[in-house]
Amino acid sequence: MVIPTFLTTSMVNKDDELVKKLQKEARMLFYDRMMYDINDSLTSILAVCDDDKKGAIPKIKDCINRINTSLGDTRQYQSDFGSDVKFDIQLVIKNLIRVIKGYNREVAVKYLLPEIKAPATGDRAVFEELLLNIFIDILKKDSSKEEISIELKQKDKDAMVIISNNYCTLSEEVIREINNIKVDKNFIGNIQIRPQGGGIEVIIKIPLQFKVVKIDKIKQKEKQVA
Repeated sequence: MVIPTFLTTSMVNKDDELVKKLQKEARMLFYDRMMYDINDSLTSILAVCDDDKKGAIPKIKDCINRINTSLGDTRQYQSDFGSDVKFDIQLVIKNLIRVIKGYNREVAVKYLLPEIKAPATGDRAVFEELLLNIFIDILKKDSSKEEISIELKQKDKDAMVIISNNYCTLSEEVIREINNIKVDKNFIGNIQIRPQGGGIEVIIKIPLQFKVVKIDKIKQKEKQVA
């Protein structure tokens, strides 16, 4: 569906400001989570050192790896732009759900977010903007009937985010925003909007980045085991 550009209104601009505000809140939730993980790892290291038992070194190495991972994730999260950035899609969605429930405490969010074994590839900020636009548009309708359903699953080498609501459809303004994300911002992935009952279902597909293991390294390990 192609939406004429003259449909841009002050209401859309107001929603854009709200999206930016909620994105900042999601960023703070992410940092809080990372700081908790780092502090928990450091506490574990201190506890292991105090015990001074055999097998302490592997535990310490594991904690250090957790810290390095958290610091790496935080470094990547500082960038709002970039089409090839890796991010934890499960964690991002959890943050957005918490932000939306804080924004509207009456909304019921039903979600199924299993762990995905590989990071998503794409612009995290654009992904957040996309989801927040959809959530806010749904919440502008009759909140007494609102239940947003969110499901995350892996299909082949892609992560699929399925958002559904049985009572309303997306506004033309938000569909235009989605089209702009797909075209103007070179969104990596695929977005499909289709009717479901009396509402809509939005399917977002984003590529995952799996680690590449060289065959010669695998053969070398097999020889060592033999």
